[in-house]
Amino acid sequence: MTVMDVLGQLRRAHELLTQAWRAVEHAEAAIVEGDVLFRTTTAGSAASEVAGAARCASAALADLRCGTGAIGGA
Repeated sequence: MTVMDVLGQLRRAHELLTQAWRAVEHAEAAIVEGDVLFRTTTAGSAASEVAGAARCASAALADLRCGTGAIGGA
């Protein structure tokens, strides 16, 4: 493998990481927006499903942020 081959692979890796960061940012924004909308429309509800959905949103954000840490450590 030549130096040029290695540089090409590094450039491609950088492009892929950039795409991954954009996807993470988009996913986080969508989760937060959906959570805010859901909490607003279900405010005052005592239904267990509402509490369960709120936990799912929190878990999704936690998973996403954990994945972000993995990408950032790459």
